[in-house]
Amino acid sequence: GFGGNYRFFTANGRGAQVSGLEGAGAFTVTRGLTVQAAVAAMDSELERFTLTNGNPAGGRSLANTPRYGYTVGVRQECSCGLFARLEQVGRAAQFDSNNHDEQRRAFQVVNAAVGYARGGWTVSLWVRNLLDFRYEKRVFFFGNAEPDYAETRYESRADPRQVGVTAALKF
Repeated sequence: GFGGNYRFFTANGRGAQVSGLEGAGAFTVTRGLTVQAAVAAMDSELERFTLTNGNPAGGRSLANTPRYGYTVGVRQECSCGLFARLEQVGRAAQFDSNNHDEQRRAFQVVNAAVGYARGGWTVSLWVRNLLDFRYEKRVFFFGNAEPDYAETRYESRADPRQVGVTAALKF
């Protein structure tokens, strides 16, 4: 590519370790009121090594291994068929690539839904990212701008608040 910054090569690292723990559960507080949670903890390390071009690499967490993640929610439903759900989802900061040291920032979003279910039918109005929190879906780091093609951070933003309606029939 222009500026010579689109060279790509593959080099094997010395080694890596990944360990983690996940758990999920639901608890019925009262008839119709349920609390749900899922949590995950992860630890990873890419050992230090030298690339074939002489640049150092490793010595940090592997890409796509956030130290924690969680979803905590509550659902209320009544025998008349109405229901409501509220949840918070969070993830720790993480590297998106083993090729650079730019991190995607940690985030927390709130999702909600209200609806009606009867027989095999369910209709719901839902909102994802209710508070319209801005966070990255993906982070890139490369040279793309003239004249010197300096390496620059580029961010692909996650979806802003989304509102929708879903109708489903189980048969």
